[in-house]
Amino acid sequence: MTRLLILATIILSVISYASAQIVDTLNTPIGPVTQGAKVAVTWALLPGADAGTATGDLSATDSATKNVLSIDPAVPLAPKTYLWNVQVPPGTYTLGLNDGSGLKQSGEVVVKAPAGGAAPA
Repeated sequence: MTRLLILATIILSVISYASAQIVDTLNTPIGPVTQGAKVAVTWALLPGADAGTATGDLSATDSATKNVLSIDPAVPLAPKTYLWNVQVPPGTYTLGLNDGSGLKQSGEVVVKAPAGGAAPA
């Protein structure tokens, strides 16, 4: 019985650690931003939170269609910044960062086409 309690305690500890909230807020990049540009996306951690080697899932949600586009499924959270190579179609988006405990969202970000046409490859 004691072994079962120890095992249950370990499992619950791992689950709690894996789903611990780390990110407090996702900041909105100043825009509009241009397709093909590299834009810094930043966030704040909760006071006392240690991101360590934790990663988050960064995405963009099209405000018109509600389609979710993956930007990077494994963003290191500790640096509190990510250089986004903007490859989404022109439109209005909300960025999202999921640290495993839920989605933190930015305000709206407008993406425009580059001057002269298509985004650089």
